[in-house]
Amino acid sequence: MMPEMMGTELAAKLVEINADLPVIFLTGFNEEFEDGFSITHNEYWLKKPILSSDLDKAVRRAMKVDIQH
Repeated sequence: MMPEMMGTELAAKLVEINADLPVIFLTGFNEEFEDGFSITHNEYWLKKPILSSDLDKAVRRAMKVDIQH
């Protein structure tokens, strides 16, 4: 939790400045979504607790780095 605004509000303000800015949300509060990447909003959502491998995948996708297994 942030004291002045929600993370989604901050992300929206930052995306207004740079529409290509990737955003990764980590949350333990919102159960209304499934883990995944939203191409239309360039956001990746992960529910806590997260695995480091899931965070790694989210960062690589956000940075558009090819993921190889």
